[in-house]
Amino acid sequence: MLQFKKKRYPLLAILTLIYFILTFFLYSQVSGSAEIKIKTDINTEQKQ
Repeated sequence: MLQFKKKRYPLLAILTLIYFILTFFLYSQVSGSAEIKIKTDINTEQKQ
């Protein structure tokens, strides 16, 4: 069992890192687009 764990650990570590990196960038992209939307809403309100 221990040998099986040692063989699979690098693959699991790489997949976990990829998952967290993708989650981070997707979250930052969504929060960035919401920020842009808020800024454009403020600008349209100021024009009226």
